[in-house]
Amino acid sequence: MNDRDSIADMPAKDAVILTNWWPYPSYVGIRKGSQDHVTGFADEVQTIAEYLPPSGASQLFAIAGTSIFDATTPGAVGAAVVTGLTNALWETQGITTPGGSFVYFVNGTDSPRLWDGAAWVTVTGASVPAITGVTTSLLSNVCLFKSRLFFV
Repeated sequence: MNDRDSIADMPAKDAVILTNWWPYPSYVGIRKGSQDHVTGFADEVQTIAEYLPPSGASQLFAIAGTSIFDATTPGAVGAAVVTGLTNALWETQGITTPGGSFVYFVNGTDSPRLWDGAAWVTVTGASVPAITGVTTSLLSNVCLFKSRLFFV
């Protein structure tokens, strides 16, 4: 692995990305393998998001096809927790405020989804919570900066 030289000056045997390889001080070794966590999805999982509250158990969500699944517990995938989505390519961002811990999901096509640890909310201009002044289904990116969420 070479992160020192420019790509144009790099020797042919060097690489800038090592997929499934792990660099050691004197050699490059192959990654030790993998293990299935949740299986049985009908469609390819294209987004994985984590809900990580400061206290309590974290949760893992997988988005495949047109649905969101709870992928916290290893084994066979269960029923979808959210259905009717346009696609499985979502951007996610978690945030913890005095009001609780949340994960926002946006994809630029569907109205954003919000998980608060207990319920799913489709975020619109009239929902609780609401995002006003924009067409919420056009929000395609979310970023956390200095305890504030910024949407694009």
